[in-house]
Amino acid sequence: TGNIVKIRSRWYDPIDPQVHREVGGSGIILSPNGPAEKYSLILTAKHVIEGYTYIDIIFQKQTIQGEIVAKGHRADWAILKVARVEASGVRPLDYQDRPIRLEPCFAVGYSLSINIPVLTKGCIQGIVEDKILYTAPTIFGNSGGGVFVMRDGKYRLAGISVALYISHMGVVEHLGLACPVWKVLEGN
Repeated sequence: TGNIVKIRSRWYDPIDPQVHREVGGSGIILSPNGPAEKYSLILTAKHVIEGYTYIDIIFQKQTIQGEIVAKGHRADWAILKVARVEASGVRPLDYQDRPIRLEPCFAVGYSLSINIPVLTKGCIQGIVEDKILYTAPTIFGNSGGGVFVMRDGKYRLAGISVALYISHMGVVEHLGLACPVWKVLEGN
């Protein structure tokens, strides 16, 4: 969970600052920094940050302003740039191209905007409408957090949480949808 960050997005009405909106979500530091790098990149869900005036990245008791540098055209992902993050526990991420049905997975994020990342376990159910369907319990605030699978003894990022599964009967408990990493790598 060392790469997981909490995101707080805020918008204030330019005419009446008393009118505002705030949402919470999660994000993933894509890689630790070398000494020459000035910025860190964070992957999150586009709906967590789009349309907001201020994007705060909260990580290990630091709050850093984020700036949108890329976002999906059709898929729900965005990449934020922040001043270089110096922190313990951040490691380079391995990516998983396509998860396998019934493969164990872990979802991690700042559920309900509490101050510690919550890790839940489930399995991959398949691909539904270009999204990964998984059974690790997902709660509001997980959006933008990671869905990881274990391969070759390493945790690999398969996607980022973007939604709870909703059928014609309503929200289906313990079914989440993730934007696959391959959508981010394709840039769409």
